[in-house]
Amino acid sequence: MRAGSADDGAWPAGGLVRCRCCPGGISRSTRVPCYPSDMSEAEWTVTEPTLPAPAWKQGRGGRPAQRCRRDTVDAIRYLVREGIRWRAMPADFPHWRSVYDALDGWGESGATEAMHDELRRACRIAAGREPEPTAAVIDSQSVKAAETVAAASRGFDAGKKVAGRKRHIAVDVSGLLLTVLITAAGLQDRDAARPLLWNLKKASPAVRLVWADGGYAGRLVTWAKTALKLTLQIVRRPDDLHTFQVLPRRWVVERTLAWITRCRRTVRDYERLPTHHETIVYWAMIITMTRRLADAPGPALRLVLPGTAARPAMHRLASSLPVMTNAHEVVAAYWAAAEARDWDTVADLVAEQVVYEAPQFRERVRGRTAYVRFNVEGFPGDWHLSVERIVGEGHHAASWLEFSDAGDRYPGVCFFDLNEEGQIARITDFWPAPAELPDSRAHLVERY
Repeated sequence: MRAGSADDGAWPAGGLVRCRCCPGGISRSTRVPCYPSDMSEAEWTVTEPTLPAPAWKQGRGGRPAQRCRRDTVDAIRYLVREGIRWRAMPADFPHWRSVYDALDGWGESGATEAMHDELRRACRIAAGREPEPTAAVIDSQSVKAAETVAAASRGFDAGKKVAGRKRHIAVDVSGLLLTVLITAAGLQDRDAARPLLWNLKKASPAVRLVWADGGYAGRLVTWAKTALKLTLQIVRRPDDLHTFQVLPRRWVVERTLAWITRCRRTVRDYERLPTHHETIVYWAMIITMTRRLADAPGPALRLVLPGTAARPAMHRLASSLPVMTNAHEVVAAYWAAAEARDWDTVADLVAEQVVYEAPQFRERVRGRTAYVRFNVEGFPGDWHLSVERIVGEGHHAASWLEFSDAGDRYPGVCFFDLNEEGQIARITDFWPAPAELPDSRAHLVERY
């Protein structure tokens, strides 16, 4: 969760930020965005569902990481976009070794490519296209190699006069990356095209037509037709052309190469292993696609946490709050959302300046985001609510309920005051049974 300051415990004005890697499903990030590469809330909403599930949630042991994965993703984006050395990672990000392990682990497991492919499908759907392409364009680009690149994986491109590596890419007709292959710069395009087309066929089986420049002409056309059932169409440059001219289809892949080289880490090849450079290229395109999706018109994306997918009526109820002023209905929806851990709906039901008080414990919480955070972090565990009765009239309501946690049951009475918009403006809790306050929530409340 993005915080304005460590003292007031405030959350961003935009509300809660979801993250599956954090207990309770709410991001614990306290970084203040300060770099151009940092994700906006909309970009994180698009990115988070595509990340692999953390190991501790897959039953493979371990515990939640100390830092939210949003900080790790921001660190990777900073590295790719700004082109820094690993050990020059700014201090407000996780340690560079942790970021490197995440980048390497996701790349080796295929999670980065899967994340990229899911975002590409979303971009195609947003553009009114089918999720999977049926045509592609291929090309290559030679880049200089840094001293970290071993001699065994570098070469010399005599045509471009570049010593280093060559990246071969295939893109769809809108310029979105389909696959990438990194080779030594001295390898001819038509020789590298065979493994590139194999990878393309594996990644996008629906592709039937591929455009390429004159460097791919020759026996490759016949091989692609017989071995992969691909039609390789050569787009040649006119022999009498002496000025600049945009060539059909070829400009699409050239534009993608320009998108990639906007990220400074890709201007030169700094990676010791070719597979690492492929991962960096995927991340360069991930940055492009998340920004495109975040700016796309249409309804905001909402991450549905496990256990809430079966309760779509709550989201519809929350969206109709401006016309729901019956206190009984609002309080009933509030308790149903709390039991379901549907914190988005809880945030919609309470007012921006809601005040919560528990006189028994002399606790007070002010503000919507602080109140939802109080519930998420202050009450961990597998607790449940059972509402016995709700009485409401006008803008006031009272409810009798039972709170159960680990076999212990606590009866309580809660009073609600609604504002003119039908949102909960004040909550007062009374819990007659004695209970010890957990230290974990002391920083979330005011004492009076």
